[in-house]
Amino acid sequence: KQWYQRRVGIGKLIKKVKKLIKKLRTSTGKRILNQNQVSENALVTPCDTRWNSYFYMLECVQKNKGAISVTQLDESLGLGSRQQLNPDNWEKITAILTILKPILYCTKAAEGDGVAISEVIPLLKRLNIEIDGTDGTGVQLMKTSILSEIKRYFVTTYGVETRKEYAVATVLDPRFKVAVFQTRENAQLARLMVLSEMQLALSTSSTAKDPATSSSDSQRDQETGNSIWDKVFDDSGTSQDEEDQEDASRIELQNYLKEKRSPRTIDPLCWWKVNGTKYPILSKLVRRFHSCPPGSAASERLFSTAKDVAGTKRLRLKPENLECLLFLKYNLRSLKKKKVPTATLR
Repeated sequence: KQWYQRRVGIGKLIKKVKKLIKKLRTSTGKRILNQNQVSENALVTPCDTRWNSYFYMLECVQKNKGAISVTQLDESLGLGSRQQLNPDNWEKITAILTILKPILYCTKAAEGDGVAISEVIPLLKRLNIEIDGTDGTGVQLMKTSILSEIKRYFVTTYGVETRKEYAVATVLDPRFKVAVFQTRENAQLARLMVLSEMQLALSTSSTAKDPATSSSDSQRDQETGNSIWDKVFDDSGTSQDEEDQEDASRIELQNYLKEKRSPRTIDPLCWWKVNGTKYPILSKLVRRFHSCPPGSAASERLFSTAKDVAGTKRLRLKPENLECLLFLKYNLRSLKKKKVPTATLR
């Protein structure tokens, strides 16, 4: 909406389309549209708080271009020549839709129920490639402005590709690995982040496995005196165990990255369920980094569904029953998509 309002030409066009739709929704406009075999419900009015409503408004106008072009010429509608959409307006609407369509796709993709933050970096790269590849004739200023805003927000302000959560999650996704980063430097930095997390996971697990050894060592130190042993031992160098852990982590990461990337359509969690034994250290990281959604849309939908389930007629519904109903709603929908046999559900 802000882009529309900042650019005088596009802002005027949006206002013209809104006024035209308002005119076509009158009784006279509905009658003329019905004569041209177009329902008035096919015309969408935008909502100021939702940018995609402007896209849907322009899209529905574009789809009914023939009928609207004829309808707006009807004298009973009372539209002047300046209020009608001319050929230049139609070309500009097509150009605007071409630029906004990739944004709509990426927004929808990031709002899915089973999407993780590993999708963010690939979607951003796709968004830049698609918008940059559009013609932009008549809306070049809008195209440049959108690209600069994307760069300012995701690169300059947040630095998505250099943030540990996004970078590690992307590398751990077998569909993407390091092939979706904008620069080689960012890809190399992501490798180092994963390697660091692997070594941290190994050191944490080794410490947790040997509580008795650590307690006996501390007891022995108390008996003999810490100050003497501090002078005897020199821990400035790297121990053999740490070197072995680094080698094991590096080899496992190299083998994982050498393996061919999986098809875009597979579920990464299903892939790790099958291949987790091949990469035991990396599989531990997957549980941490692939559990984060890229946005709050999925949780907001869940709360909306909970509001519908726990309505005024079901105020005495127990919390555990509400939880079970929501669980069944979402998971049965997923099972239907995967076409699981009924016998399996029983």
